[in-house]
Amino acid sequence: MQKCKSCERELQKDEIDFCPSCASSKSHKIKKIIEVATPIAIAIGGIAFKLLRKK
Repeated sequence: MQKCKSCERELQKDEIDFCPSCASSKSHKIKKIIEVATPIAIAIGGIAFKLLRKK
């Protein structure tokens, strides 16, 4: 029987790689990273655009 890659819990037939609990927390982490990274990327892009436009 396969085990979860994160917590080593035995997986059911329809579960692949991660158990539902670990998959949920993993997707939540990814969403948080995207929420934080998006404004940072927009700010950096805006600053770069302003600097390049002045020249």
